[in-house]
Amino acid sequence: MIDRADRPAFIAGIVVVGLALLMTAKGAWWSAKHIERLRPPQTGAAAPAFSLNTPDGKPIALGALRGQVVLLDFWATWCGACRKKMPQLERLHRELEQRGLRILAINVEGNAERTAAYLKQRKSPLTALVDDGTVARHYGVQVLPHLVLIDRQGKTVDVQVGQGGDTRLRKRIEVLLAAR
Repeated sequence: MIDRADRPAFIAGIVVVGLALLMTAKGAWWSAKHIERLRPPQTGAAAPAFSLNTPDGKPIALGALRGQVVLLDFWATWCGACRKKMPQLERLHRELEQRGLRILAINVEGNAERTAAYLKQRKSPLTALVDDGTVARHYGVQVLPHLVLIDRQGKTVDVQVGQGGDTRLRKRIEVLLAAR
């Protein structure tokens, strides 16, 4: 038997446990309903479609780039590894743009002014896009930098997370550019 003085604490405990169970069930229901949106694209699968704006407000849709090899670079201005990766991507752009490579530097900070200022300071030739995190979630981005290579048919060919893999990435791009 519960002492009369302990009843409010006991009832509050039951309410808290009940709410925790309810929230857990709701989270499980939401995850089951939206599981496809939580899964990053698999190699060989169609890359998730999106349209994002450049820092000056011009929309660019991934679907409009069909026929080109596209490299998505998810990055942020505060990310040291991203800043180290940027010169390599700019070099790739300069060397391979004429052969059909398109690099989209997708800043996940959601701040157009910061994105524009950073790339202007670098005199970067990359096409910058601003994402509030929505597109990054569709691509399973959890660590930056996060690169996604997409072939001319719009399929995900390779994913590179973090630093390294530069030689392998370049070889994959060269193979895709050579294939018509």
